[in-house]
Amino acid sequence: MAHDNEQPGLGNTSEITPATNVDEHLKARPTPLFHYPRDGYVLVSPVYFYVDAGEFGVHEYQLDDQYGGQRYSGHTNDLGRLYRSVPATNRNGRGHFGFRAKIRNEWQPWGYVAFDIAAKPQITSFQNGGQLGARPFISGTKDSRASAVVQVSFDNGSTLSVNVPTPGQWTYQHTMDLTPGSHIVSVQYYIPWGEQETGRTDYRFTVVYDPALITLPKANDVIREPRPEVSGTGRNDGVTVTVYREGAAGGAYGYAIVRNGSWNVRLSQDLPEGSFVFHADSSFQGTHIGYSNKVPVTVDLRPAIPVITSPANASTQAMTFTVSGNRGEAGARVILFEDRGVTPVGQSDVLTGELWSASVTLPPGLLL
Repeated sequence: MAHDNEQPGLGNTSEITPATNVDEHLKARPTPLFHYPRDGYVLVSPVYFYVDAGEFGVHEYQLDDQYGGQRYSGHTNDLGRLYRSVPATNRNGRGHFGFRAKIRNEWQPWGYVAFDIAAKPQITSFQNGGQLGARPFISGTKDSRASAVVQVSFDNGSTLSVNVPTPGQWTYQHTMDLTPGSHIVSVQYYIPWGEQETGRTDYRFTVVYDPALITLPKANDVIREPRPEVSGTGRNDGVTVTVYREGAAGGAYGYAIVRNGSWNVRLSQDLPEGSFVFHADSSFQGTHIGYSNKVPVTVDLRPAIPVITSPANASTQAMTFTVSGNRGEAGARVILFEDRGVTPVGQSDVLTGELWSASVTLPPGLLL
């Protein structure tokens, strides 16, 4: 007789059938996910791969170069990820790779990625080890595709964008003075993810500053003050200019700093009378750069003798007329007298240079 808690037709020894488990071998294998490389930027071999097999765990993998035929194999990390750089075959500017992993003892379907690939960008405007100015203009070659984005940097500093005047060419003009001496400029492709080979190439060069030049006084000028102002030009701001007599006899006559492309100095000691040749030394932070042009002058500290150039000799003038001439001196006045007279008949305003003029009023008649 059956107990009240037993179901009719079932003995006490019957078992309840458990729920059916899904066969692990029937679960679909995940598809590989390529994080890097990605299409859209020119790459340089070797190419950095970051691939997710799609399932946690250490998995055997195969990474195949579809163009070159090379196979790279190994095991992912315990997150099922591959991080590896391998050479890539360049076929008409493209690379093509496949990846798969063995998951639960069976190979997953292949995943594929294609990308642009090119030779490294180059600098062609100077040879490695060359000499350049303080603001060098640099140019070179690159892959002609827009995906080949070139950057430069100086002395391992921040990367800088370049100009692309024509496909396959690039240029860069440095906007601030580099210090004299050894420097490095690097050129590479821009890649927006880390670890990727950028094709960086370093070029060494030496910055050479140009010595400052003297522009005033000019050659063969007559100097009529003991401590005139000497001025000039310089291509490199911050350069110290020291004014000397040729041969450095008498020591330094004054110092100036190039600012915004020019310099000037009022001499700190008197010039000797007679022939004198100005010469200037240029240096930067104590390092000698070179010498300026030489400017020969005559130092004549005697008062200048004005010369009348107008009116012409024996000409007819109104009773009031203008007399003018040259060889005056800045800061002086020219006073006019009737020939052999002692009473002034006219005088100029204070002169700013050697040219002068004065109004004269005389009675009618012949003047000698």
